[in-house]
Amino acid sequence: MRRDERMQEDFLGSFPEVYREQGGFFARYLKVLSSVYDEVQEAVEKRAEILDIEKADRERLIQYAAWFGFDCGGSVFDDDELRRIVGSLSGWNRKKGTKTVVQEILKDFYKEEAFLCEKEDGEVAIVMEGRKGRKEKEKILFLLEQFIPAGVRLLVLDGADGGGMGGIVFTEVNSILVTPDERRMDIQAALE
Repeated sequence: MRRDERMQEDFLGSFPEVYREQGGFFARYLKVLSSVYDEVQEAVEKRAEILDIEKADRERLIQYAAWFGFDCGGSVFDDDELRRIVGSLSGWNRKKGTKTVVQEILKDFYKEEAFLCEKEDGEVAIVMEGRKGRKEKEKILFLLEQFIPAGVRLLVLDGADGGGMGGIVFTEVNSILVTPDERRMDIQAALE
């Protein structure tokens, strides 16, 4: 049975018995309406495909991201990363400007827990366990900077940054105090 015949039966089945006569005036009238309905239904089904993130091309993904106010930065992210970002933007936008969104992005997007250390001057250090290359750190910063409050400066620290303590002290990270080497003069007297 063809789709239009099935649709006609569905239409006829919703009316009283008097109107269900096959080939009658009412059935022919509904057939005209169902053909219009079929065209509209096909258009709706095509629209649903257009909005499918998994099937969208790069240009469409960039357009979807723009709908959420997200700057994709040209070619900063590859297509798979962009798909994951666009799929998460709705939830991230609801938490924009919070510490929670930063932790969620790092956990969902980078599959890594991170420790955030906030300083009084508006600087937030993100301490991550694994080593990150320069490009990866730039990606992290580019992504996170779109969800943090204005005036906050991010600093990404990872395993490659060493264990020395500077202006920020991390209690959850193994650290050492850097002390100057002891110096001696010719007469064997120690300098302090």
